[in-house]
Amino acid sequence: MKKTLLTAAAAFSLALTAQVPDLPLLKIFHFAGSRRPAENVLLSPWGIQECFGMVSGGAGKQSAGELSKILGLNKAVSGDISQARKSLQQSSKNFKSYNVIFLERQLKAKKSFIHHATKVYNSDIYSVDFDQKSKCARVLNNIVKRQTSSMFGDIFTERSFLPKPDVLLLNTLYFESAWKESFVEDHTKREKFTIPSPDGKAASRKKTVDMMNDTRYLPYYEDKELHGIILTFRNRRFKLLVLKPKNSAVPLSRAAAVLAEKGIQHFRYSSSELYKTNIKLPKMKLSGETDLKELFCSAGMKSLFSSTGGGLTEMVTDRPLFISSAKQLVKLDLNEKSTKVAAVTYTAGVTSAPPVIEEKENYFYANHPFILVLFDDKTNAVLLTASIVNP
Repeated sequence: MKKTLLTAAAAFSLALTAQVPDLPLLKIFHFAGSRRPAENVLLSPWGIQECFGMVSGGAGKQSAGELSKILGLNKAVSGDISQARKSLQQSSKNFKSYNVIFLERQLKAKKSFIHHATKVYNSDIYSVDFDQKSKCARVLNNIVKRQTSSMFGDIFTERSFLPKPDVLLLNTLYFESAWKESFVEDHTKREKFTIPSPDGKAASRKKTVDMMNDTRYLPYYEDKELHGIILTFRNRRFKLLVLKPKNSAVPLSRAAAVLAEKGIQHFRYSSSELYKTNIKLPKMKLSGETDLKELFCSAGMKSLFSSTGGGLTEMVTDRPLFISSAKQLVKLDLNEKSTKVAAVTYTAGVTSAPPVIEEKENYFYANHPFILVLFDDKTNAVLLTASIVNP
């Protein structure tokens, strides 16, 4: 009994100390949405924290400062994220997060980076030959499928390794949980959803969606501009805040701005459960992809992605690296019974500026003098050369 009480106390203490700051990545979400106001924007702050948290262990001074300023990632926060991960994995089967690093076999990781990646971010590290592009793609795709319960298929191809990376850091996230209180499927109706015009000037249009309907007592938030609800999952530690402007003419960026300014806890503690709430919420099956390199560079993170700066000076002993690409893919499946979320976040690091790979259509018009060379491909024997001036 004494041991059980001590274990429970330790878990309770762990939960109390595991407070992951949300404002920096909510600001990134607001920034991403403001740049794509007419599109769905799906981001996983957890995936960004995990992937770029691993990156931070190899960052030089300038890059570390940018990671701290823009993403809020530093040594203290990494400790909080580590505790939060342990707490989630110990107490919930609904949550699964996996970190892995693939390092070119000719390179040697610094001991400080290995400690940061394995002890703080619980990452596996493998030495690989990135020249074996097909094998690397197959191994990564198998990891992604397994860790996301096949919500993602083959997302890596041989082209994913052009230019050839020296290091690849990957996080996968999978969440699945039933609602504490399910929606009644018979109450789901085909209803209209208002979609604003892309430029905000033209008239909005209506789209018919599957709208879930319910009436229940639950946390309800309201201020002069916004209102929202907080839904609870069967594992009660997981919640879903649904927030929007009261007036459909007000841009959604306004709600994102308030969220970025005040954080999740403001809405949690400012919500009231005194009154019943009639709910309409669309069923959703969405996916999104974000170029994190482009997003973070636009937000002011330059050193980490600079081919001349070599922002990852503390990752390997051989040479400084920099991040050449960074992407995140997210899938959401929300229905009457449950919600599923899967995210894949990865960065690729190289040692020199990658060549530009562009898709283009070629044209060759032999409509002025030209040369012909007929040769044997196996022996390289030249069978004919000809200058054609007047065919």
